[in-house]
Amino acid sequence: MNIKFQCPKCQTELRQDSIENAEQLVCPRCKKTIQLKHFPEADPKELRQCPVCEAAHLYIQKDFPKKIGIGIVTIAGIITILWDHRYYIALILTAIIDFLIYQKCPNLTKCYHCQSEYRNYIHIDRDGFDLNLHERYKNKELNV
Repeated sequence: MNIKFQCPKCQTELRQDSIENAEQLVCPRCKKTIQLKHFPEADPKELRQCPVCEAAHLYIQKDFPKKIGIGIVTIAGIITILWDHRYYIALILTAIIDFLIYQKCPNLTKCYHCQSEYRNYIHIDRDGFDLNLHERYKNKELNV
């Protein structure tokens, strides 16, 4: 399992390829030590709680590369400008390309509380993004 998260002290984006056996991670910028919580009762490849902040609320989203999505929309905009009033062709092509890429993208799990992203593990049944739950964490109505 690999992880992408922000250092709680300096907000530097950090990546770690394998956290199954890691006890802690050290931020290379500010040198803060981040303790990882492992839950021995669970399969090491399953993720039931966030190892960074211990939050139990996680959601699944597609690991769709944002730069590719922006590139597709930009190309569609250029086609629309060049072909004048044939915007429907660009719209249809964009939707098809977007759909095909989306179907090929794997899932990742994200923590509502600390926004950590987890890839390459066994996915358990989990819902997609819940705006209400996100807002409650954002407004500090929910604590870990």
